[in-house]
Amino acid sequence: KFVDGCFEAGFVVVCDVRKEPKELVDKLTEVQVQVQHVSGDKKNTSDEVLRQEMRRFVDMNQSSGKIVLISGNPQVP
Repeated sequence: KFVDGCFEAGFVVVCDVRKEPKELVDKLTEVQVQVQHVSGDKKNTSDEVLRQEMRRFVDMNQSSGKIVLISGNPQVP
């Protein structure tokens, strides 16, 4: 539970599915997390997709709500 009195409208994961373990992607799909593939070769593609998803959420939900963004980039040696 993230916010008292609220519920999740959805969860979205944006990643290059070719670089993630198949079992992880399958499990996310199984628990109804929207997995959106972006090419890992293009800089800032994930950021743009997340921005579009947040804009879509705001446009579709006229009542007040909260967006929780959890983000991370893998450490590159």
